[in-house]
Amino acid sequence: MIRARVSAAALAFIVVGATSVGTAGSSEVSPASPTETTNISVVNDGTATRGSTVDIFCVTQIESPPPGSPGFVTSTGVLNFDASGTPTTKSGSVAESFSAVGNSWVAVGAGVGVGAAVCVHTMSDNGGAESTSWTCGFVTVPAPTPANVGCESASGSGRAPAVLNWALDSAELTSETATIVFTNSYPAPVKPNFTG
Repeated sequence: MIRARVSAAALAFIVVGATSVGTAGSSEVSPASPTETTNISVVNDGTATRGSTVDIFCVTQIESPPPGSPGFVTSTGVLNFDASGTPTTKSGSVAESFSAVGNSWVAVGAGVGVGAAVCVHTMSDNGGAESTSWTCGFVTVPAPTPANVGCESASGSGRAPAVLNWALDSAELTSETATIVFTNSYPAPVKPNFTG
């Protein structure tokens, strides 16, 4: 969820979506980098019998990668929700930047350097729901949102993927805010048929 500019020095680690990027050398934060916020939540329509899980996969571009190395870094994260849709546990480098806020996982971070990131969000476990749908909203300051930035689709059926494209620093945005909501639908309980 952040963009990274990494020198040719050996790469120690990159945390996508965090407020900083770690390298064996130093990192540089551009004053023009926007603040990026991601909100991910799960809404249950009906009664869930167990929790659900959202997987995140991000690809972050690297400026001036070392010779022979790829020009990008991939990072993953897992966000878990209980049967009521409340955040519970998380894992993975992307998830490190998320905190439970109410009924959502929320990540707030500053974009770093010049590059681009694409993040894919998929509900890997829908808690046994009969069906799943999702919405994706994206707001930038200033508006309007630049072309090829934000949600690739505003909504969809199934477990996704909901794909986010974060802006380059050259877009000169102050902030980017993404809101992804997964809705799991469960069948109504079957009432006992008493015949007396």
